[in-house]
Amino acid sequence: MPSIASQSTRASGAKIFWATSWLVFALVAIKATYVKLSPFWAWATTKDYFSWLFIRWVSGAAHSDVLFAVSAGIIGALVLIVVRRYAQAERVLSISFLIFCAVSVFYAVLGRQVFSYYAAPLTYQLLALGGEPAKMWSSLAPFATPASVTSLIVAPAIYLIVVWITTWTDARTPGRVRRSAKALVAIALVGWIFLGSRFISKEGKWFEAQDRHLPDSPHATLLLSLFPGTKVSISGTRPSSDEVAELMTPAPPRLSTFGSVARPRNVILVVLESVGTEYLSLYGSNFNTTPRLAAEAKNAMVFNKYYAPVAWTAYSLLGLTMSEQPPMERYNTTTFRTGAIHGESLATVLQHAGYRTAFMAAGDPDWASAGSLEKNGFQEVVHGNQLEGAKNVSSWGTEDRFLFHSMLKWIDERRSQPFFLMVWTDQTHHPYTIGADQKLVQVLPRDKKNEDLGRYLSLIHESDAQIGALMDSLRSSKLADSTLVVITGDHGEAFGKIHGSSGHGFTVYDEEVRVPLMLWNPALFHGAARSDVIGSHPDLAPTVLDALGIAAPRGWDGHTLFDPAKPPRAYFFAAAWGEYLLGVRDNNLKYVYDAREGTQELFDLGKDPNEQRNIAAADTADSNRLRERLASWLYVERLRSASRK
Repeated sequence: MPSIASQSTRASGAKIFWATSWLVFALVAIKATYVKLSPFWAWATTKDYFSWLFIRWVSGAAHSDVLFAVSAGIIGALVLIVVRRYAQAERVLSISFLIFCAVSVFYAVLGRQVFSYYAAPLTYQLLALGGEPAKMWSSLAPFATPASVTSLIVAPAIYLIVVWITTWTDARTPGRVRRSAKALVAIALVGWIFLGSRFISKEGKWFEAQDRHLPDSPHATLLLSLFPGTKVSISGTRPSSDEVAELMTPAPPRLSTFGSVARPRNVILVVLESVGTEYLSLYGSNFNTTPRLAAEAKNAMVFNKYYAPVAWTAYSLLGLTMSEQPPMERYNTTTFRTGAIHGESLATVLQHAGYRTAFMAAGDPDWASAGSLEKNGFQEVVHGNQLEGAKNVSSWGTEDRFLFHSMLKWIDERRSQPFFLMVWTDQTHHPYTIGADQKLVQVLPRDKKNEDLGRYLSLIHESDAQIGALMDSLRSSKLADSTLVVITGDHGEAFGKIHGSSGHGFTVYDEEVRVPLMLWNPALFHGAARSDVIGSHPDLAPTVLDALGIAAPRGWDGHTLFDPAKPPRAYFFAAAWGEYLLGVRDNNLKYVYDAREGTQELFDLGKDPNEQRNIAAADTADSNRLRERLASWLYVERLRSASRK
C-alpha cells in the first residue's frame, strides 16, 4: 500500500499533468480563433475550418503556445520532484501552478483582443512606448465588448472546472487505465508539436507579411521582453529641448531666387504608385526602367535623398498635399485610411491664386478618405473608372495609359488659365497587372524567374514612356517652359531581395521609403545638377510654391528644398501588422528603432547604401544621439496627437 506522502505526490503530479494538458488545449483553441484575424483565411467558409489544411495551419499558429504550456508543465514537474518530501510545499506548488495556468488562459483571451488591434502580441517595450498601461487601455477599450469581457471570466472558470473534474476522475481511475490515458495525451502532445514544427519549417511563408506575428506566443513574447539583455529603450530617453523646438517651429515661408528666368505658371504632379528609387535607372539601377527620365534629367532638378515618411499610400497623400507630417495615431488596418483631413492644402493655395485644380487617379482616390480631396481645393476629382476608355485590369484600377490620355485632354480644355493637375498612377501596385492590350517589356533578364518583379519593372518602363510622351506634348504645345512637372513616388516596394521583406509598409529601409523626386522645367532647370538635400513628402508642397514664386502658408511642417537652412534630416515610421519602427536619417546616418523588440540599427548610407551593416554597437555615441532625436520627435507627435483629439 503506497504511503500517504507518495499518494500526495501522485495527486500533485496529476494536477500538474492535467493542468498542463488542458492549458495546451485551451491555448490551441484560442489560437484557432485567430483565423478570423488572418488575411490568409479571408476567403474561407465554415467548411474550410474542418479541413486538413486548417488543422495544419492551427498546428503551426499554436506551435509556440504549445511549447510554452509544455515548458511550464515540465518546470512544474521538476519543482515537484525537488519538494516532494514536503507536503505543505507540494500543496502550495500544485495550487500555484493551477493559478498560473488559469491566469495564462485569461491572458490568452486578452492576448487575442490585443492581437485584433495591434496584429502582434504586447511587449514591455511597446507598453513603454505607449507611455503607460492606462494610455494603452484607451486604445484597447473599444474592444472591451460584453462578449470579450465575459470570455475573460468564463474561459478561466471553465478551465478550472475541467481540470478539477479530470483530476478527481484520475484519482478514482485504476492505475493501468490512468497510465494509458496519460500516455495517449503525451503522445498527442508530441505529435502536435511535431506537426506544428513541420508546418512552420515547410510552409511558414503563410505567416509572412500580415500574419508574421500570428504564430508568436503572447505569453512568451511578453515574458521574454521583460529581460533587457541588449535591448534599448526610447521611453527612457529624454527629448532634447533644442530638437523639440526645431520640430515644433513651423518652417518660415521662403522664396528662392532663380535669376532672370521666368518662373513656371502651371504644375503637373505625377505620383507613381509603389515606385521607389531602388529599381529606377534614373537613380543608378542596373535595370533600364526609366530611359526617358534619365534623358530629361538635364532639364530637371533630381533629388537623391527624398523620402516617404510612411510607406502607405493614404499617408503619402497627406504629406504631399497638406505638407503635414503623417500622424502617428494607429490607423485602420482594414482600409489604411487617414480619416478626415483638415488644413490648407497645396490645391487650396493654388485655387485661391486663380488656378483651376484637378486630381486624377487610375484607381479609386477614396482610399484616402471619401470626399477629402474635394474638400481640400480640388475642383475636379476623377476616378479610374471615369477615365475615357478605361478598362480595369485589377480590383485596384485601370491601365495607366488612360490616365495620361485624360491628363492631356484636361490640359487642353482651358489653356488660358493656370492649372494644377495632380495624377496618381496605379498599375505598379501589386499584383502588377499587365493590360490585355499591353506588351510586357523585358526589362528583367529572361533567366530571372521573379515574375512579379518582371511585370513591375515593365510597368515602370511604361510609366516612364507615358511621362516622356507628356513632356513631348508640353513641348509641342509650347507649354514646356511654363509648366513645372513634378515626378515622385508615394512609397517604394520590396521584392525580398535586400532585407527579405516583400511589398510595402512593414519596414523603414530605403527600399520602401526612399522615393524619386524630379522637378522638370527646361527653362528653370536647364543643366541643373542633382541635389543631395535630404527631404520628405511634407517638403514637396512648399518646394512647388517656391518654384512658382508663391509664398507657402504658415503652419506647414515642410521646408522648401531650395532653403539652404533646411535641417538635413527626415523622419519615418512603420506601424503595420504588428511592426512598430521609428527611423531618422541625419546626414549620411540612418537610425532605426524597433519599438516592439527594443532593438536598434544604425547605418552609414554613404558607405552602406543597402543597409546591410548595423554599426549601432560600434557607434554608441551616434546611436544615442539619434535615439534622442527620435524621442524628441515622438514627444512632439504626442503633443500634436493630444491637440488633434
